[in-house]
Amino acid sequence: MSGPHCLIFERDVTGHRLHHVRHLTEALVEIGCEVTLALQEDARESEEYGVHLKALEPHFKFQPGPRARPSSLKTGWLFGNDLMETMRSTKADRVYITCTEYLTQAAALRCLVTGRKHFPGSPIEGHLNRGNYAYPYESLRDMVRFEVARRLALRSPWQITHLLDPWVWDELKNHRVQTEFRVIPEPVEPLPVMSREEARRTLGVPLNGRYVSMIGGLQPNKGIGQMLQAFTQLKLQPEDRILLVGKMAKPIREMIEGSYSQLLKDKRLVCVDRYVTDFELGCGFLASDVVTVIHERLIGSSGTLVRAAHADRPLLTTNYGWAGWSTERFDLGKTVNVVNFEALTNAIEDSFKNTAAFPPSEKRRRFSQFHTLANQKAHWVACIGRDCGIPLGKLADRVSWDWAMEGIDPAHDVWKRN
Repeated sequence: MSGPHCLIFERDVTGHRLHHVRHLTEALVEIGCEVTLALQEDARESEEYGVHLKALEPHFKFQPGPRARPSSLKTGWLFGNDLMETMRSTKADRVYITCTEYLTQAAALRCLVTGRKHFPGSPIEGHLNRGNYAYPYESLRDMVRFEVARRLALRSPWQITHLLDPWVWDELKNHRVQTEFRVIPEPVEPLPVMSREEARRTLGVPLNGRYVSMIGGLQPNKGIGQMLQAFTQLKLQPEDRILLVGKMAKPIREMIEGSYSQLLKDKRLVCVDRYVTDFELGCGFLASDVVTVIHERLIGSSGTLVRAAHADRPLLTTNYGWAGWSTERFDLGKTVNVVNFEALTNAIEDSFKNTAAFPPSEKRRRFSQFHTLANQKAHWVACIGRDCGIPLGKLADRVSWDWAMEGIDPAHDVWKRN
């Protein structure tokens, strides 16, 4: 007899989203569940689907639906209608939503209007990536927007609300709510077992020299332009290079081909410009000497940051938000005010010159042990196991965020975020 029928609802197939869908699918199949994926109707034509889900097709049913739209409360409301119809048509016993940003707020608003505590239908577990309301606001308008978002998050209508950003959990945890808030790890896959030179050879990049890297989806908001501009002003060794690994947004590609073409010709700037597999992503970290996460206002968790910690590669990160806080508290590397161009330039220069100074750390070990693929899967299935009496096997073993925090605050009773 098969286990519960589980619906995974994700209409946006871009970026890292199908990465999460894949791992959740694997976890549910492992404990004997029947799985249906509700994706946009042309999902199977995307590069991301081919990387993450093609090989899993024998293990799930495909339920086509409308394409994703730009995020807004209106979009969230429309996707709420779509979600209800999909739940009715699939008759799922349990529903998982792997990215619920505006959908959570819109669903909370829908429940307020209709007088419900929970979204109608089967139990739902939603995954909330970030929340601006856990971060400093810069204007009166931001203050109002963030407070509205916070209040709607507190009224999350899902039975379980998984929070990827511990700062959001800290903001919401002490309120009376009808949902169960839980901190969930980033899904960090086991890294390839290879040397730095082997990783560089696998990626097809020069084997010699020192690399300061940016890894993941390469978007305009990630500080790539500032990093390259700073790099051009430094007096470094000829073999010191910038490594970019991940699919570039069109403006980034045009900027590099226009303003930094000489760096490309001289192989001082090395690019792996494609949607990389998990294996290639791991090679990117292992090939690096230092990894950067230098968004100007980074809201939420960072998959790049936690993977660099796993690879034992020192980080250079923004001093803002969760990224800066975790880098400093868990001994992950150095932080810098990325708005200050001179400070950023000096920090990049120091990164090249001090690549070997990165001793082991118990804090970093705990941080990395929390953020693993196996641990994220265990957190995903914990509640269905509890509620439905399903044996979880090895997925019953999970590491909590409390345990990771004990490495920096043994009493675990104070968050020093400022």
